[in-house]
Amino acid sequence: MFDFLNRFNVGKRLAAGFGLLVALIALLAGIAFTNMRSIENHLIEIVDTYNTKSRLLNEMYSASAAVSLAVRNLILVEDAAGVESERQALETARERYTRAHDTLYAFPAQGNALELRKRTDDAREVSRAANDRILELALAGDRAGARDALMTEGGPAARTWRG
Repeated sequence: MFDFLNRFNVGKRLAAGFGLLVALIALLAGIAFTNMRSIENHLIEIVDTYNTKSRLLNEMYSASAAVSLAVRNLILVEDAAGVESERQALETARERYTRAHDTLYAFPAQGNALELRKRTDDAREVSRAANDRILELALAGDRAGARDALMTEGGPAARTWRG
């Protein structure tokens, strides 16, 4: 086996060894470059997808909290202008939630995400029905009934929705 190497002088053997090392380094650099591209693609997915989803979820949570505050404030205000202002705030919060919801649901979901979406949507419908009942009572001037509905239906439904 070493007879083959003995046919070359030291300079040629060193040059062949150095050439082999350069080839191995070039191969490793190519592998590293390919892996870096893969890491970059994953990082882009994290930034573009997961951060966007997180922002939309935060917007949905914020809008659901604004809905709860507007419903509560409907019971607290006594003048017609204040009631109208809170009713408008309620509609604006619902629109914010719907926009974030629709944008988030445009992303494909799989596994647990589908189940979480269904539970969230179901809880939202229960909360919306309770809030609509509270709104009707408040607009009819039945503040005590609206307060009772808020404490027994609206509050627990909102906590389940956001929980």
